[in-house]
Amino acid sequence: MGYRYNFKKNKFEKTGLLSIETRQDDVHIYINDELYEHKVRRYSFIPKAILSKIEYPTNVKISLLPDEYNIRLEKEGYWNWKNTISVYPNYTTFVTPIILFKKSVPSNLKNGAMDNILSANRDNIQVLKYEKASTTLLNLNLGNLNENKIYESSKRIKYFPSPNNQRILISADNNYEIIDPLSDKNIINLTAIIESKIENVKWSEKNDYKLYAIETKSGLLYEIDLVSMSAKPLAIPSCQDFIFFKEDIFALKNDSLYKKTMLEKIKKGEEDTIEELPLSHSMSFIKNDLGYIFAKDNFNNILYIIDHSSGSVSKIKTSIHGITKFDANNSHDKILYANDYEIWIYDLTEDKKNLITRLSSPITNILWHNNEHYIIFSTEKNINIIKISPFGNNNYINMVSADSIGELLLDENGRKLYFTGRIDSQEGLFELELY
Repeated sequence: MGYRYNFKKNKFEKTGLLSIETRQDDVHIYINDELYEHKVRRYSFIPKAILSKIEYPTNVKISLLPDEYNIRLEKEGYWNWKNTISVYPNYTTFVTPIILFKKSVPSNLKNGAMDNILSANRDNIQVLKYEKASTTLLNLNLGNLNENKIYESSKRIKYFPSPNNQRILISADNNYEIIDPLSDKNIINLTAIIESKIENVKWSEKNDYKLYAIETKSGLLYEIDLVSMSAKPLAIPSCQDFIFFKEDIFALKNDSLYKKTMLEKIKKGEEDTIEELPLSHSMSFIKNDLGYIFAKDNFNNILYIIDHSSGSVSKIKTSIHGITKFDANNSHDKILYANDYEIWIYDLTEDKKNLITRLSSPITNILWHNNEHYIIFSTEKNINIIKISPFGNNNYINMVSADSIGELLLDENGRKLYFTGRIDSQEGLFELELY
């Protein structure tokens, strides 16, 4: 920073700094439509494995007179980024972090009607493929696109991997089986352990040998041990749902006398009421990593955020009405949520709700990108990305237009997006390279 003569005002003024960082190199920076000449870093001599770890190859600091500027970033083969930014004297305005997304064409990994994309890493992706008379759980190798059939059923199934990914819980019409993905012969039917109809089965968060389930008739919560092949009842009859939170189990139980849904803490076989919620016959927990208990009234679409940080006293921090879709950012205390036509962010730290956008088409999916400043969302026929800007003008990119869009899933580093849908009349599983 320093001083520069302002010809508009006919006087010297103290300058400010504009700091721009992007995930891409060779980026052209335009200020009020004029190309800013900056020293471009060259990385051709650096191996790709090392280059991919350089988070912001473009890091430019520009000295400017105090004013409002139209900033545009361009790179061949990528979508532009632009915004109007104010520069202040003796102050640095940070425009970071910016990701320029590729103008990619989705590649078809697998033909056929797909529904759930279950998980994706660098090497493999698991999907459920639905056909007229069967449902197949497939593992697709992303290197050679070879597929491995893990499980097949004549019914529609749901899939829940164990904490260490060594076993899989398969649900089909409230029939639950445990399978070993490496051997289809090692199958455990949970009805052989607990001789009654069960629902809402969940893995223990600590190992691959314990599960918990609710007996359908009584609502009693059971602990199931796969080593001893036994089950024991815990407290809480009339249980709707349960969740693991800070070494304890919490459950939702309806109290018809007081016409409330009780949040109960289970410890050593005893229950302790820690919060009362409005009565709902369709209440469930939403798992998150933000240190709060999330309970959702699915009938009325109300999310209750409960603060139990003290360990003894609980309180309802806030409630969000009209919520139909949800994603929690596990490192920045922010919740991304949507109703049919609006996308919002709730900041837990500031206790503030912020409307991001309002659409004319129903929203079908919302996702946080790994970088918290970006949101991915879909409508029936489009996939879009929003850059949330502190300067007030969010950047919108229409990444994909298709006949139909199904489910979305990001890979673990946020560089690839997988989705089901139909493009040019072909149904399948698709991969989109983001950057």
